[in-house]
Amino acid sequence: MPLSLKIEVLGEVQVQRTFLRMSESAHNLTPLWAHLLRRFQAIELLQFSSEGGHGSGGWAELAESTVRTKESKGLRPEIERATDSLMNSLTGSGSGSITEMANEWLRYGTAIPYARFQQTGTVNMPQRRLIQLTETEKRDIARIVQRYVVTGKL
Repeated sequence: MPLSLKIEVLGEVQVQRTFLRMSESAHNLTPLWAHLLRRFQAIELLQFSSEGGHGSGGWAELAESTVRTKESKGLRPEIERATDSLMNSLTGSGSGSITEMANEWLRYGTAIPYARFQQTGTVNMPQRRLIQLTETEKRDIARIVQRYVVTGKL
């Protein structure tokens, strides 16, 4: 039976691959998921540190009113980093982090409600893709999965 890899963010598929050749290691995918989880968290740290420049070309600038509000409240001035709650939830260092793992799958994300609106944008708010893999990252992740299921090596 082939193995399928699908990375989906709020219904948008970023990676989808099927692997036909598999070794015995394909029966225990937990080490693979743990490895990819660390990779996703590192990618998110890059995405937030670059204000979206890493994966999505840079996030839309903040409205002047938002800049003034953040300044008056003593919050961080960087985009999506007012309290770092959202970043910390996606890098595994804060509350709100979703990490669920079974042999067949890994679920990773954030339970912070406003993240959805940042990822997709709204009528009144520009889209700021929090989770956006680069083409190189997509290929690397597919290669990591392929190597693991064929050789058992990460």
